[in-house]
Amino acid sequence: MKSRIDISKYTAYFHDGNLFNISKLKNEITFQMSSAEMGFSEIEKGLTLSKNNRIRGILHLNNILNVNLTGEYKLENLFDVFNLGTILDFEIKNRTVELGVLWENCPPKLHTNEFTTIAVKADRI
Repeated sequence: MKSRIDISKYTAYFHDGNLFNISKLKNEITFQMSSAEMGFSEIEKGLTLSKNNRIRGILHLNNILNVNLTGEYKLENLFDVFNLGTILDFEIKNRTVELGVLWENCPPKLHTNEFTTIAVKADRI
């Protein structure tokens, strides 16, 4: 079984990290994400990094109370529209997760980008 970590201690490391997938099922949202590369001196004992020295995993938000999203797209179809999400801001405060994401498309899709802020309030993060 994979260990759970208090991700709120590491939100700053996700600047320039990636958002790989968003899944919404009933009253739960999950974000599959990866931090930027970290040095070994920056991690606490017991934290295991991926092979490229990143925190990689799935952030689970249960019992969703509110979802706010800037832009014209819905949370469920962002990855249908864009190829890549680069995390520019990641904060956890008062049961709310806020992600600032730069969405990009690369060929063969028309090259484009758009910034979106996703804020999700949940009973359990």
